[in-house]
Amino acid sequence: MQGQAQLTLFDVIEAQDTATWVASNTKAYAELVQGDYVEIRWEDGSVVSGWCAARHPVDGVWQVQQDTQGWAPGQKGPRYIYLGRWIETWRFVRRDDTWQLAPTPDELSAWMRKQAQDLPLSRFHELYHAATDAWPMGVDAAWREAMSETFTELAIQRFPLDQYLREHRKARGSGKRIWACPERVCREITETIWPMPPEARLDAVMALRWTRAEDFEDEYVKAHGALRGFNRSTASIYEGYLRWAIAHAKDARQLLEVLDDWGSNPVREAESNEQAEVAQ
Repeated sequence: MQGQAQLTLFDVIEAQDTATWVASNTKAYAELVQGDYVEIRWEDGSVVSGWCAARHPVDGVWQVQQDTQGWAPGQKGPRYIYLGRWIETWRFVRRDDTWQLAPTPDELSAWMRKQAQDLPLSRFHELYHAATDAWPMGVDAAWREAMSETFTELAIQRFPLDQYLREHRKARGSGKRIWACPERVCREITETIWPMPPEARLDAVMALRWTRAEDFEDEYVKAHGALRGFNRSTASIYEGYLRWAIAHAKDARQLLEVLDDWGSNPVREAESNEQAEVAQ
């Protein structure tokens, strides 16, 4: 038939070889555990090897840490292969009781400090993403927290708040306007929250609420405008830096710019309902 690919003798031999290779597997996917050393065979016949490091927190597939000599955080190319997500051609090689997930938080922190020395603010985000790639998704939350804390500490050391805001607002084209909240909330921040002791500002900021209807005249927005507030969870890799900046802004205007950079989002529905019941 015209247009239909013709199998060559090479294709047939390759398919038979792959089938034999897979049939030699001594473990089922469900039997794999952390530290198992496996081989993965690509369509071109090449083979890569690595350790089952962790299950993906969403779909549960094994994330295989490639056995690549000389790997370092920030190296180009993926460190982890998702075994079971479009990859069926694999086999168990051996159990490796000596394998340990690396780098440790201390090792990664030391690498981040070294790399941060020459990075300008415009590229500083690359440090965070390179560090994130060091570990599989779903790794111990304490490890991720240590990495984020190191990033925040380095950002505070490297970049004065004036510089951070100036470059970020220029990159976003923010100009002088505050986009994250309506005028009423801006006034509350400058008149009520700014005079507070620096350590008290964050809690006061987190308690602020408004609806999108305060910003828009559109009837649809008025009818469906969910209750909003400043971000209460990770909204940016600079979240830690911005939390620090709320207490270290030099004046009320700079505090507004910090919160504008942090941004706002809808409050969870349960909290919106609680607020509505109180209002009644």
